Amino acid sequence: DHPDNGNAVFALDNALSAGSYLAEFSATGEKPIGFWSFGAAEGDAYVFQNGNEVTTFYPKMAVKLVLDAQPATEPETQPATEPAGGLRDFDAGKGDLMSYDQILVNGAEIANGNDAVIAAKALVDGSDGSVQTIAMHGWFGNKNAKIDSFGYMIDDKAPVFGDFKVDAEQAVIDAGGEYRYTITVDVSGITDGKTHKIQAVVKLENGDIVKMNRNADGKDRDAYVNYKAQLIQEETQPATGDVTVAMFAVIAVLALGAAVVFAKKRAF
Repeated sequence: DHPDNGNAVFALDNALSAGSYLAEFSATGEKPIGFWSFGAAEGDAYVFQNGNEVTTFYPKMAVKLVLDAQPATEPETQPATEPAGGLRDFDAGKGDLMSYDQILVNGAEIANGNDAVIAAKALVDGSDGSVQTIAMHGWFGNKNAKIDSFGYMIDDKAPVFGDFKVDAEQAVIDAGGEYRYTITVDVSGITDGKTHKIQAVVKLENGDIVKMNRNADGKDRDAYVNYKAQLIQEETQPATGDVTVAMFAVIAVLALGAAVVFAKKRAF
């Protein structure tokens, strides 16, 4: 506590701007050092703040507050920036451009053009076991980053990337595309009978993984296919105890038959 109840006349050795300084009280001989925030003048007073404690000093009393000549430095904080990289949606504002042109099943085209693709991607039914592969074909480009690779996601599982790049023709390049893609997915191993969403994605060289789910201006250009898988029931094996019982039953029947034969032989 300051002896004059927090009010002190002080003199500034130098003209100091508002900021944080190391301060000491020289009137009492004590030197409580700490960070003090020096505020702007308010009439005849100057305001100093240390944490939540605010002290107002009036320049008409006999106690002198000595300020260190050098302002105390505090670590500079940099504004947080969002690092590039990670999964995100299609965003024209980030330079994304794309088209979804064809769907192929088992290598054969089933849809070509916007309306046909929109209708076909709603459901490819493979419940009869006839579908082995599904392919999505189109193009993609980004104004700010180069393409690393194309891939796909099944539902919310991790993206799978492959050799799906196709060189683009001049018309695609003129429209902003860097590569065409033909993303082929082997669905023969999906046998749970459920419907799954297969989503096309592209990885950029800046680390972004972009879902090619373009839906702008009311136009559905989302590069995906809903696929209904076939259902294959797993064969159930009898429990070990049941097998043991069955084996003992067979042995018992065979033993009984042998006894009967033996008895018949002895009868003759």
